[in-house]
Amino acid sequence: MAHRLAFLPNQGVPLAVKVTQTGSALLAPYDLRADAGTSHQYTLEDEVETELDVLALDNTPLDWQRPTQDSVWLRASFFDTLGRRVEIRADEVVPGTPEEQHFGGVAVNLYQQPDGANDAGADWVHQPLAVWARCQIRVNDALTDSDVLGVISLLEERSNGDSELLPPVLTLDLGHRRIDSNAQPVNRPLMAAEDLGMPGWRIVWEDVSYAQAPVMGVRVEKGDTPGNIARDMTVDLTSVLRANRLSESDKLGPGELLRVPMLIRATSAAPKKEHPSVALTWKEIVKGWTTLN
Repeated sequence: MAHRLAFLPNQGVPLAVKVTQTGSALLAPYDLRADAGTSHQYTLEDEVETELDVLALDNTPLDWQRPTQDSVWLRASFFDTLGRRVEIRADEVVPGTPEEQHFGGVAVNLYQQPDGANDAGADWVHQPLAVWARCQIRVNDALTDSDVLGVISLLEERSNGDSELLPPVLTLDLGHRRIDSNAQPVNRPLMAAEDLGMPGWRIVWEDVSYAQAPVMGVRVEKGDTPGNIARDMTVDLTSVLRANRLSESDKLGPGELLRVPMLIRATSAAPKKEHPSVALTWKEIVKGWTTLN
């Protein structure tokens, strides 16, 4: 397998981040203009049971390039307070612009000081993942919103006066505007949130688990399938399929370059061997002893 690894010249190694979370999350109203201080701040929160699955690849250092090589796969679902089943999906990132390079694509391992921390010795905040995604929202399996701007932020910060990192927190902001084909915002109500009296949604998962790993390029040889490549490299097959927008039955052509996140596949414990007990009779013991001697 080593001879098939492909390294692109003069480029860094891409990074993949995977988040899988099942359990409660906080659902709160959110208005994108609140970040600029021009909107009312909402305090209403609901606790909802959710399922979250994210795989994001940071492939391009300059995310204003079009098309960006960054990618994201997101599925989040929950039942809201009206009993509706809500599903949020994203398969595409939103690129930024040359003037606003930080806005767009996927970014990993960002560091910054907390707001108001001017002390040079203050602890820094670690942001393992930031993603600007093009989302769709379905309510009871009906599409209500498309091309919605979703901002995923995974954050770790230190507790006051302690060097220990607090549990990672993931936030998904869904604004009341969409992104057009030129990556420009267009004001539009978030239909899925209107029935709850909210302009948009902020969903917060506390104490999430995530994994980071480099992404290797693998040159496909004759007879290769996504499954045998994942087995040979001992990596998670689902992540390989999502990173390359493939299904397990897709055919691969020799010479194709496959992106392989080096996320180790889950392994189950080896089954316990059973050793049946055999009770020998006295005659069998004596016969065995006689034969040996």
